[in-house]
Amino acid sequence: MLKQWIALSVSILLSSFSQAEEGKIQPGGTLSTSQFRQVVHYCQTHRPRFWGLLVDIRDQDVQIILSNERKGGPGKAGGKHRIVLSTFYLMNDLPQYPEDRLMIVLLHEYGHILYNRQKDRNDRSRVANEFAAFRYSLEAAGQLAKKGDAGPLREALHRMEARSRNGRPDDPHTIALKQLTNDPLWQASIRLLANTETSHQLERHQKQ
Repeated sequence: MLKQWIALSVSILLSSFSQAEEGKIQPGGTLSTSQFRQVVHYCQTHRPRFWGLLVDIRDQDVQIILSNERKGGPGKAGGKHRIVLSTFYLMNDLPQYPEDRLMIVLLHEYGHILYNRQKDRNDRSRVANEFAAFRYSLEAAGQLAKKGDAGPLREALHRMEARSRNGRPDDPHTIALKQLTNDPLWQASIRLLANTETSHQLERHQKQ
């Protein structure tokens, strides 16, 4: 099952790219080599879907830095090739950060990378960058849902809708999310999730 999911995520992420160089997954901050290995093993064992996605993104010439620093939340993209992930969120079973949400965080940061690769530094807009990242993560989550993994899409719609209502009005994230909720993709994603969950209910009923 895991191999099938990894193959699926590869096909999703690589569908728009070719001849990508492989990046690296490496420790950052004060994370020791032994701690780094523990994090890798934990994610591979307890967060296999997240780890498969991380490897796929690494293979798009992205340097994945696992850091024990907590400042800035679970993930942060930098430039065109770098994503820093906080091991605190990866190693602790936090109710607010289940595996589905961590996958959305990773897709969101990769969305920033893609935006930065398409735009020159002087042409980048903070709101446009956030919109592109949110939209990419929602679209990618939808592709996963179509193949049977609806968790990330469910988490994305829930978290994005809540933040669009409760975020600071002047926050670029809030502005971008309000734009996204008016994008055709938003309603299409809601319908997709409803259809997916209905299909799963029918499958479970048929098996009983």
